[in-house]
Amino acid sequence: MSKRLARLEVLGRTAVASTWLTIERQRLRNHYTDGTASAPFEADSAHRRGVDAVAVLPWRRGPGGVQVCLLQVLRPGVALRARLDPPVVDDGPDRPMLWEAPAGIPEADERGEAGLRRCGAREVLEETGITVPVAALARLGAGTYPSGGILAEMLHLYAAEVPADAPVVPPEGDGTPFEEPGGWRWWGLQEALDACEAGIIADSKTEIALARLARRFGPG
Repeated sequence: MSKRLARLEVLGRTAVASTWLTIERQRLRNHYTDGTASAPFEADSAHRRGVDAVAVLPWRRGPGGVQVCLLQVLRPGVALRARLDPPVVDDGPDRPMLWEAPAGIPEADERGEAGLRRCGAREVLEETGITVPVAALARLGAGTYPSGGILAEMLHLYAAEVPADAPVVPPEGDGTPFEEPGGWRWWGLQEALDACEAGIIADSKTEIALARLARRFGPG
């Protein structure tokens, strides 16, 4: 019979930090509602700067219905997957580029709901060159944990309607080689959903955002 957790006690922790990621090993103990406790155990977790991230699905009404803007992003970890450990199922050749919704990490002054929206609008401009008003960002439901077993990060999903007269400039990127290759384009919403099932779009946060947008606005 499973026990009900009353609290999680942190007995100690060690951390190793790099430029992008902090990895923590925590020594923990569970305390249960029946007054008992578990033996001490260890758990590893990782987080980037801060513990929140924002992803935004820019959308517009096109001749054939709702369209969404997705960009290609370099993901070395995915590209090198087969070299780290042979996959259980052969998923084809390495794919260094993934189709994704624009996303990023809030800056230190981007706090609260207003800060998340500012972050989202900034990331869309930085990665696509499209200007969307902060007020145009609409929540796509509650935040989600992309990899709760390892990452402490919560991902906040938004949709942003792109005005017909929205300025579009060449994207600045973040100045790193991660954003030098790739590009972006408009997809039909149903086309993008179909591409998720076909494995053409393989990023989970993007598929979740697309599914939530389809439920809210309709796939056509």
